Amino acid sequence: MNTLHQCHWSSQLHLSSHIHLIGPNDSLVIYGSFGIEDIQSIADFFAETNIIWYLVSQQPHENNNQLMIDHTQWLKLIIDHNNTYTWK
Repeated sequence: MNTLHQCHWSSQLHLSSHIHLIGPNDSLVIYGSFGIEDIQSIADFFAETNIIWYLVSQQPHENNNQLMIDHTQWLKLIIDHNNTYTWK
């Protein structure tokens, strides 16, 4: 079974405190407001993991280790996964 985890970006600490919830077949979508430094911090955090992750952006494009997606692609991910789990 696979779960799509959804995280509203608030800080690296928030992300770190929930990362243990992600299983080997799961994916993570991060949404909210984030700056260039946040994006680099997120990319660095996931650089040495096997976690599939995405950032929701108004203008989708590939950037280093992460994949920027739009709201339509996010909806497809929700449909493609068996479960969703949102971190608050």
